Amino acid sequence: MSDVIFIIKCLVLTFIAAVLLQMKVGESTVETHLFRLAGRSEIQDQLQLAAKGGALAFQKSKDTIIGLTKDALAYVKPVFSDDSKTNNQ
Repeated sequence: MSDVIFIIKCLVLTFIAAVLLQMKVGESTVETHLFRLAGRSEIQDQLQLAAKGGALAFQKSKDTIIGLTKDALAYVKPVFSDDSKTNNQ
């Protein structure tokens, strides 16, 4: 029962937050003001650099793993050749 109450509380808080963000202050909404503030933030540049670095590290790791896997599998002989498949059928 406490889980249901928790979910209902979260839904109510989400609804209140959505309503507050849509309130107009001057010519635009609070949501628009927050987006503009976040867009001018110096933290945004640092986060963008960190994200680019993480994506680059992921790409290099993926390429290295694929290369090592291909090299390792190049030495493995196939268990069945094409001729043995046709003879068994």
